Amino acid sequence: MNSESNQIHRMEIEKNTPEITLSNVSFLKNGQIEEHVDKMAGDMKFFSIFYIIQGVLLCLTIIGAIIGIPMIIYHIKLHQSARSYRNFVKSNDFFHLNKAFENQRKFFFFYKVLLIVMVVVILLYIIVAIYLLSLGIMSMPKNFA
Repeated sequence: MNSESNQIHRMEIEKNTPEITLSNVSFLKNGQIEEHVDKMAGDMKFFSIFYIIQGVLLCLTIIGAIIGIPMIIYHIKLHQSARSYRNFVKSNDFFHLNKAFENQRKFFFFYKVLLIVMVVVILLYIIVAIYLLSLGIMSMPKNFA
């Protein structure tokens, strides 16, 4: 019975609690958050367009297309995230905020994977370089020493 009364009490509280919107959250009322989000979305849009162009240029080669195509796809996600942030500020609809977070999460996941792959490739390059240098040093003619 106690759990039933708690559930009913929670439902009454939820019914009486106003919906959380951009206008009734106290720290958002002075308009500062809109300014920050607008500037951030502008920077995200610039960043995404720049790297979409870089991805297109990488796609001009077959090997570059391996990185270029995912780069284009995930920077489009970043561009969509910027658009969703601006839509959230204009409409106060938390659906847009959720969409912005989702697209931004996908973007950062891609970069996390790309960073790990780059570190592995660099480590393999260093190992191969050390191995080749050690072979070169061991097989040097005695006259050069």
